[in-house]
Amino acid sequence: MQQAEDYHDAVIFARSVPGIDKDRMAMWGIGHSGGAALISAGNDDYIKAVVLVMPLPSGARDAASFPPELMEQFKAERLARIQNPALEETYVQVWDNSLEQASGERGKIILHSPPAYEFISGGQRRSDAAGTPWENKITLRSLYDISKVEPQDFIRRISPRPLLYLAAVEDVLTAPLEMHKKVFEQAGEPKEFVTLNNHHVATYFDASFEENITAQIQFLNKYL
Repeated sequence: MQQAEDYHDAVIFARSVPGIDKDRMAMWGIGHSGGAALISAGNDDYIKAVVLVMPLPSGARDAASFPPELMEQFKAERLARIQNPALEETYVQVWDNSLEQASGERGKIILHSPPAYEFISGGQRRSDAAGTPWENKITLRSLYDISKVEPQDFIRRISPRPLLYLAAVEDVLTAPLEMHKKVFEQAGEPKEFVTLNNHHVATYFDASFEENITAQIQFLNKYL
């Protein structure tokens, strides 16, 4: 929910910038940030169009895919923090460290699959080359926070503003294609749905990216 509030803050700030056309502001989000964008767009009348790219529709569904012992571990940690507020946060590993690990037993890895590893390892190489290293970890508290949000509940609030919803034919990171379609069906008009013919992370690159971004540009040109 904090990320959704951050979207609101960004919109309010952008409206104060000289030269910004307040009547042509769109909200855009992808993956888990797409879920935050969905929540924010449902509550922000300033937004004139919405683009959701493979958004997270359900925190509960996402949490069901986590290693089950992690949520129980968080509950125990929460009790311990009540008793000792100074207790440090517990971190868990998000991505696999190698293709071999991604192809083996999951363990406590949050996003475990060869496509997910291939995507993040490529991103890490670019990040390291740019001098912006990052750590492969997330707090247990963050997983709990994700489990509580249901972005799909906000999609009915977007209409009558136009909505573009894009989903991949294969998606192990947010939700299966059929679930995305069911969430989209709940939205009011005007709305458009685009199926991207690849798996989630492949749509960030090469021909699949061109398919992805072309649909978005056409939508924005049409409505803004």
